[in-house]
Amino acid sequence: MVPAKIIRRSITPAILSVGRPLGKRGRARYNPCVFTLHPQLQADCHPLGQLTGGRLLLHRNAAVTWFILVPETEAADLLDLPEAQLNSIMADGRALSAFLKNERNFPKVNFGAIGNLVPQLHLHIVGRTPEDACWPQPVWGNLPEGPAYTEPEIETLRNQLIEHCDLQPVD
Repeated sequence: MVPAKIIRRSITPAILSVGRPLGKRGRARYNPCVFTLHPQLQADCHPLGQLTGGRLLLHRNAAVTWFILVPETEAADLLDLPEAQLNSIMADGRALSAFLKNERNFPKVNFGAIGNLVPQLHLHIVGRTPEDACWPQPVWGNLPEGPAYTEPEIETLRNQLIEHCDLQPVD
């Protein structure tokens, strides 16, 4: 039998399920080959592409610019990610925030990882302005039904993200 440390090194990109909360001894690893998006995220969002830290989605309600970043992991909570993956996802969050502020002129960006209704780890990055549909309340549970994005609007946003955030296409 091969010692556990050797197994971990030999399958670095594979997902390892952990039966206890992750911490100093537990690790969540990812494998893009087996990544599956939760059905609720599929229903609520437009796929935009891939960032270094995970899959980038756009919420269907165009009343606010609402990105959802989904790391490819089995970890349920942001702070359970391995340090390198956490750093990567946070760098993507920072890039998206800069994009929303500098290119889309949002004065405020909300960032959160809640996950009480959708168990798959996902991060919300939302451009906010005092003129938006539910300001100053959080968008979660307060955003009224709004307009849908058109295909040209999604494509324009995707192209801007390719230029400013190094978004990559996903098959």
